[in-house]
Amino acid sequence: MKIIQIIAGQGGQNCGVYDYTEKLCQALENSGQDVVMEAFPSWSFCDLGRLQLVHGRRRDTVLHLQYPSMGIGSSLAPIALPAVPVGRYVATLHEFSVFHPVRRAAFLSWALFGSAIVFSNEYERGRFLAMYPFARSRCHVIPIGTNIDRACVAVSQRAPAGTLHGTSEAGRGAAVVFFGQVSPGKGVEEFLRTAAILRQRAPDLHLQLMGRMMRPASSFARHVRATCAEHGIELLEGLPAAQVSAQLRRADVAVLPFPDGISDKRGSALACLANGLTLVTIHSDRTPGWLRQTTYEMSAPEDAATTVCELLSGERELNPNRAALETGLQERTWGAIADRHGCLYAEL
Repeated sequence: MKIIQIIAGQGGQNCGVYDYTEKLCQALENSGQDVVMEAFPSWSFCDLGRLQLVHGRRRDTVLHLQYPSMGIGSSLAPIALPAVPVGRYVATLHEFSVFHPVRRAAFLSWALFGSAIVFSNEYERGRFLAMYPFARSRCHVIPIGTNIDRACVAVSQRAPAGTLHGTSEAGRGAAVVFFGQVSPGKGVEEFLRTAAILRQRAPDLHLQLMGRMMRPASSFARHVRATCAEHGIELLEGLPAAQVSAQLRRADVAVLPFPDGISDKRGSALACLANGLTLVTIHSDRTPGWLRQTTYEMSAPEDAATTVCELLSGERELNPNRAALETGLQERTWGAIADRHGCLYAEL
């Protein structure tokens, strides 16, 4: 069986779906699958038509669309991919719930003719089935992984790096970090307010904001840099994955105030948990049980700062449910994700 992973975009565009597709291809190859990644600068009917002509008529080939991505543009070409009822077509719809209503409606073609549709969590699958209940048997959930390497030691064995007024193994005070996209609406604003409160309550804390500025010259980026300088927050922009992992392993607590709540689709949260950090975040109806059990809930910067202080002073346990955390992370390793995809392809 040959697997063709299809995506619009190119490397270096800060596209999480593109990075995900690269990781998935590598994991599938490591598991023994014959896989090829077809990446186009943008979507076009000509390119997708060529794929159908070359691969779509072969019964031993699966065409797997990763949607959307940075090269999506306004083209509706991917929606027409399964319209020719020959071959096996799979689509992973990342964040279907935030698609424009017209785009959601256009995926009727996949609900009717797609061989399988994959979602990263039950919430996204539920939103799709609310529109297309007749497609239930073809809708599957396969969790995402993280592009950041996991710490060498198991989470359950990791000792806290420091205490509220003590010194870590790296020779600095306890570290509190934000990691993720640095852009409006991603929780950065709430982290900065939390960090300002923490700076007053615990002056020795090492505060760190790490991620990629999506618009480096914007007024928001200037605001973030100025706020970090004002409150002594170390700002690390655009680090490669290996350096991100190294920084996370030196930290104690991550504060990630996702406005819509933590969910399985948050790769930055998975990276923090996999590297042994205790996570303070927002819970919502999108938060699955295993993440509710393994993270601390916050509602505002004030209570987030209080929770961080209690964690680092020993008043709260750093790992609230180690067994659930290990199980959840194991299911989201790239090997496990590749196995789930392999089983799905074999069933088509």
